[in-house]
Amino acid sequence: MDLKEFGRRMQMVREEILRMSQTEISWNLHMSQTMYSRLESGMAGNIHTIFRVVNYLNHRNLQAHMMFQDKFDIRMLTKQEVPDASGEKVLGLLDHLKDSAKEDYERLTILRDMLSNFS
Repeated sequence: MDLKEFGRRMQMVREEILRMSQTEISWNLHMSQTMYSRLESGMAGNIHTIFRVVNYLNHRNLQAHMMFQDKFDIRMLTKQEVPDASGEKVLGLLDHLKDSAKEDYERLTILRDMLSNFS
């Protein structure tokens, strides 16, 4: 799944389950409405934003891990069942993404330091 698909799914959840405007949900996620709009359009987002969304949906008693399923059905989010191994798999993938982002940041920092030495 890419950011565009995640944004499409987030828009469905916002409109069909939460029944909120972008302004309302962005306030709850502690971000600007413009940033949230970019998230839904697939033009912005990072691991921290995804964690905010997942935590917020879990706080609303929704099965947020279902957003990451290959065969996404919005009704799956409202089922109150114990997450199965696929939920654990999603959390594992999020941990991997977090580690990967950290490694990328460290590489960029090294590159920045190397470039500043040439100046």
